[in-house]
Amino acid sequence: IVEALRPAGACEFVADIARPLPVDLFLKMMGLPPRRREAFMPWVQGVYRPDTVEESAAAFAAISNFLGTWLDERIADPQKASGHMLPAMLAAEIDGRRLSKGEMLAIWMMLFLGGLDTVTSQMTHIARFLAESPGHRKVLIDDPARIPEAVEEMLRRFGIANIGRMVSRDVNF
Repeated sequence: IVEALRPAGACEFVADIARPLPVDLFLKMMGLPPRRREAFMPWVQGVYRPDTVEESAAAFAAISNFLGTWLDERIADPQKASGHMLPAMLAAEIDGRRLSKGEMLAIWMMLFLGGLDTVTSQMTHIARFLAESPGHRKVLIDDPARIPEAVEEMLRRFGIANIGRMVSRDVNF
């Protein structure tokens, strides 16, 4: 993605990087070529940013239909199973039995719906922080060895999925 943007010397981060990158990674996990991104992008937008309830339902149905058909083809011919996840799912056993198509479809839907928009949002928060924090950005440019630690900290700082917290005692700030 970055190499394709390099000649322009600039980009709109969300549209050019944060939205397509999670879809590209998902396609790679599935063993599908990156050119399929253009089919997936409207589905992601339709689920997370629909104009109507009908648009959301249609996007959800399109995703489910595509993944269901895709799974049927690969279950029927395991030689077509590529990527990282599907071969593991086809070989997995729970209590001595293989995963059902329904279980595999549920896992793929969770990955699709739970991962794509969340990753986009997370990347966007982190990029904005770095864009607005020249001091932090300079530290990472000057010492790239600190990037892994910085990524871990920013994932905590800008967490998208939040869990509830129960206050155990009164505290004054």
